[in-house]
Amino acid sequence: MASCKGCGNLIPSGAKSCPFCGMEVVSSHMFQIGEIFDEKYEILNFLGAGGMGEIYKVRHIHLEDTRVIKVMRQAFAQEEQDLKRFLLEAKIATKLHHPNVAILYDFSQYKTGLFYMVWEYIPGFDISVVLKKCGKMPPGIAIYFMSQALDGLGFIHKNGIIHRDISPENLMIYKDQLGEFKLKIIDLGIAKTTGIVDQHLTQTGMFLGKLKYCSPEQVGALEEGEKIDGRTDIYSIGLVLYEMLSGKSAIFSTTPYGYIHKHITQTPDPLKLKELDEEVNKKLNDVIFKALEKNRKNRIQTAEQFKEELLFLPIKDPEPEEIVKYLKPVIFPEEKKEDVEERPTIITPPIPSKKVKFEKEETILEPEQKETIYTTPPPQKTIEKEKTKTIIEKKEPVPIKREKKLNIKPIIFGSIFVIFFLLLIFGFLKIMGFKKAEKKLEETSKIEKMEEKKEILPVEGEGFLKIHLLPYGKIKSLTNNKGENIYLRENITPLFISLPKGEYKAVIEVEPMNKIVKLDFKIEPNKVTEIIKPAPRETYEKILDNLF
Repeated sequence: MASCKGCGNLIPSGAKSCPFCGMEVVSSHMFQIGEIFDEKYEILNFLGAGGMGEIYKVRHIHLEDTRVIKVMRQAFAQEEQDLKRFLLEAKIATKLHHPNVAILYDFSQYKTGLFYMVWEYIPGFDISVVLKKCGKMPPGIAIYFMSQALDGLGFIHKNGIIHRDISPENLMIYKDQLGEFKLKIIDLGIAKTTGIVDQHLTQTGMFLGKLKYCSPEQVGALEEGEKIDGRTDIYSIGLVLYEMLSGKSAIFSTTPYGYIHKHITQTPDPLKLKELDEEVNKKLNDVIFKALEKNRKNRIQTAEQFKEELLFLPIKDPEPEEIVKYLKPVIFPEEKKEDVEERPTIITPPIPSKKVKFEKEETILEPEQKETIYTTPPPQKTIEKEKTKTIIEKKEPVPIKREKKLNIKPIIFGSIFVIFFLLLIFGFLKIMGFKKAEKKLEETSKIEKMEEKKEILPVEGEGFLKIHLLPYGKIKSLTNNKGENIYLRENITPLFISLPKGEYKAVIEVEPMNKIVKLDFKIEPNKVTEIIKPAPRETYEKILDNLF
């Protein structure tokens, strides 16, 4: 647990800001920008943290290619279950070679023991960003991208793999080498190979994915002995399509239990799209709501079937220009140059010649025209006259004699010398002062950098707590062996936090039963303490009785 640089209070390592003074906390990453990883990957940027590791944008220094690496955290690598899941993801990804699925280039173990994967870098934006910047998609464009997503998903399912985390964040839109906009499925971090994964590896599976896009099966609506299959992804991708078309979430709640309850019991409002007539609107709703059936037996069964039903709708395919127009608010790296070239360039007007009508120049840059006239050389006759005048004026001795009579040159030169001397002394003193200030500033910055480095390093004697009470619980209190309360930025399970070595007590209210659970546990340095307590079967049965 680190101390705040601003107020000195202890704050949890996972906090983004100090809970006491609000100062931003420097987050700790395994690698720094510019560092060379495994002798071939230059770290370009930190992209984020996944379920069990950190993700970086890198450059292969030998191949000059941009890629993404996902590195497993040391703490997770020590846990057998997490290591198995990470290795499984690599094995799954090696089977997948499809234009609509991200490519895994490499899987290896670093000399320090860290496992990592090297993924394809996709220079685009995920659908959540696109919807935020561009708004809801026109029906033709939404179906264009969704059909590609369903192609990739169908390929995944044919390889015996369930994605389990289909969401807008995991669908990337990018521009291919031919300049066409395409879509790829990314992040197989919790994907599951059917019939291979041990049950205990996915006992928290319902919370491994994003609750907002979980299927009823993922939140517990399964008959005894049944297992999750590819139809869970059909439900999730149906929710994504609904959001693409409407610009809003099909299911929304502020609590985990709220999401669980709504996925099992609530049906979204039908779509009313202005671009489509009433009959086509109804047909589109029929397809989407068939994908969102709560009972998977009544749901669209495969990705191929979903795609066929969408393409059968009388909705016009989008023209490339329409796609570009819709995506314009999203700045792609390839389009930045084009945008700059299209902008009108302001050029200073040339000197008007006899052949060019001056009226046109005056119309274009009327406010600046006067200044242009003053700086433009006058006609040749005028120049000759002025030259003549200048020669005549030089022959007149009167102005020169008057200046000599005043005899103020010594005073002027003396004053200038004194002012210059004073400025020289003032400048010297100023420079000396700046040098002292710079030395102090350098010393201060060195101290700050040392402090930052100390803050970035992991705290010695710190471990991790992974706690999950199903279906969902609120942590009422968390205290150490001294009876001191531990500040929690979030108090809803599932929760993953870092804590100093020691013994702890937790009081948790499990919902919807409103049952109080008291836990005693111990934190060991650099180890993960995992507490998972499943809910009784009758908890789900009460909910399911209202549905089936």
